[in-house]
Amino acid sequence: MKKVGLSFLIFILMITLLGCTSIVEPLENPESELFTVFYTGSNYEIYKRTEIDEEKIYPLIGFPVKSDKGTSCTIGLYHLENYIVQYKEDYYDLQSGSRLNLFTGNDLVEMEIISSCKNE
Repeated sequence: MKKVGLSFLIFILMITLLGCTSIVEPLENPESELFTVFYTGSNYEIYKRTEIDEEKIYPLIGFPVKSDKGTSCTIGLYHLENYIVQYKEDYYDLQSGSRLNLFTGNDLVEMEIISSCKNE
């Protein structure tokens, strides 16, 4: 029984660690024609959806993005659905753009994409 429990624990640990990989995949079908340029950075552009359904209700789920030391920033499903990032020839969601070190959550506050970050 101990071997089964230990094997299960190792399996769970492996799955958890695999989820922490920082491989960033571009969006498969970004539908870029539905977006317009919102912000231009040094080597990337952020696009905002042209027509946003203001009636749509989004679940309150926060996805972490890289942030400056001492702060914690998150984006929601609203941001993942209504903003895309073009970097080189590919498109990414905002969370992936942060993982690519293109910007931080604090930068998103300055761009007025998110309203604030939390001080730790």
